[in-house]
Amino acid sequence: VVMECLDTAYRSGFRSNNDLAELDAKARPKAEQMALNKRKNMSRAEQLKCEGNDLVKKGMYEDAKAKYTASMEACNMPADKKIYVAACGNRALCWQQQSCYSQMIADCNTVLEHDPSNIKALFRRASAFEGMEKYRLALQDIRAVLAINPTWEAANKAQHRLGRAVQALKKAKQTY
Repeated sequence: VVMECLDTAYRSGFRSNNDLAELDAKARPKAEQMALNKRKNMSRAEQLKCEGNDLVKKGMYEDAKAKYTASMEACNMPADKKIYVAACGNRALCWQQQSCYSQMIADCNTVLEHDPSNIKALFRRASAFEGMEKYRLALQDIRAVLAINPTWEAANKAQHRLGRAVQALKKAKQTY
């Protein structure tokens, strides 16, 4: 909790506050040690997923994809289904960062096979479809997202944007 508060304070512009810097110097090493201890008790699949998460935070998407793939391969299904789904969804995020939309869609489809109402996979797949200019498919996924969470602002904005794109396509077809 302390590290979350410090990170929030830093993002809010309090990076030069001496009291926060002192607290950070005391708390960060303990928090890092606690995280390491927690990882020691994790399964190999979960450790690999966490390593992938760390790489994503550093912007190292290619290396993160490799960790997520290794995590998925290390999963003992069906016991590790939750880890498998998370690793696959996170790998889709890496594909998104590299604009590899077909691979992103494939990973989202895999996630959705295991968890049909996975809102992140639906939203990411919609983003991939939009990137490929498949606006109708993107809109279909966004509507599924909004059926699960109607107040998600990013999904509502996407629905309006995609709705306009679909209307523009219809209009263009009518003029030909």
